[in-house]
Amino acid sequence: MGRREQCLMARFRLKYVHSDLDRYGNVRHYFKRGASLKIRLRGLPGSEEFMAGYRLALAGLSPPPMPAPKQGRADSLEWLCNAYQRSTGFTKGLAEGSKAGKRRIYRLICDQSVSPRDSAKIGDMPFAEISAKAIRTIRDRKADTPQAANNWLNALRSLFKWAIEEDHLSHNPARDVPLLRVVSEGYHTWTLEEMRQFEAAHPIGSQARLAMALMAFTGQRRSDIIRMGPHHAKDGRFCFTQKKNETRKPVAVEIPILPALAEIIGASVCGTRTYLVSETGRPWTDGGFGNKFRDWCAKAGLPHCSAHGLRKAASCAAAEGGATEMQMMAIFGWRSPAMARRYTLKASQRKMADATMHLLG
Repeated sequence: MGRREQCLMARFRLKYVHSDLDRYGNVRHYFKRGASLKIRLRGLPGSEEFMAGYRLALAGLSPPPMPAPKQGRADSLEWLCNAYQRSTGFTKGLAEGSKAGKRRIYRLICDQSVSPRDSAKIGDMPFAEISAKAIRTIRDRKADTPQAANNWLNALRSLFKWAIEEDHLSHNPARDVPLLRVVSEGYHTWTLEEMRQFEAAHPIGSQARLAMALMAFTGQRRSDIIRMGPHHAKDGRFCFTQKKNETRKPVAVEIPILPALAEIIGASVCGTRTYLVSETGRPWTDGGFGNKFRDWCAKAGLPHCSAHGLRKAASCAAAEGGATEMQMMAIFGWRSPAMARRYTLKASQRKMADATMHLLG
């Protein structure tokens, strides 16, 4: 349960209200009195929607069902988005995080007005009439955040690609619309000094230090280390399948457990299923852990640091230590040498400069 949920539940302690997590780690609130069936309470505790449902349940009545989602006309973009989200390729072929992201993007796009002078919604437009020019307009509305604009464009490319496969369209208007150039180094790469600063703020035995150690000494993503547990440790190695692309192109990783990491795990209070657990004693969700790790970084005076920045730091350390592209692929689970090459080239440039800079003197 996130900090906001905890504060709200502490403020609104209501009789017969219970909370638990669904299989995706989302908090759900229920009304249960005695042996009666649980009644789902929607909305945040204390909100108008939540309290209305609570009053009905207290009176022995069930809250009204959730309204059916808007489907749109059979020729509208809204309809096409909903049809794609019901397809097997979407429901079975994408990871939960990818599905949630695409649903959010389609909802945002469909709810936008066609133009400042036209209050009609983009979702009401006939999808067969959406041109590449219209796609560029949608993309450019997010131009201030190029990566977000590219996410919108990629979501539309996937949508129209599926529409062609299902014979709803004969062409993909988003295919030839270029991605915006993203000029960024991405997440900040932790320095050795920053890692020591974090360690000083979070001693061995704390969840924060355990989380950092799992990422720094394995080089894995946060989505993997929150699922990592004792059952993944076999003969001094971690053996697991990375969460990213596990439903399409799974990557199995086997890496040695470094002595420094083993020491920190042994000195920490860990969960039975996963090493890291939330305040409720349950495994973290990806988003919940990301928020919590940012809090830990802020407490250490490192608000610019993130979980992914530790993976980048580990990649830099491996490359500067002389790891080859194939060796880095084995550690970090990359399927292509392109990502490893980014780090090895950077490390090679630095070494060559150090070795030859004296020639300029």
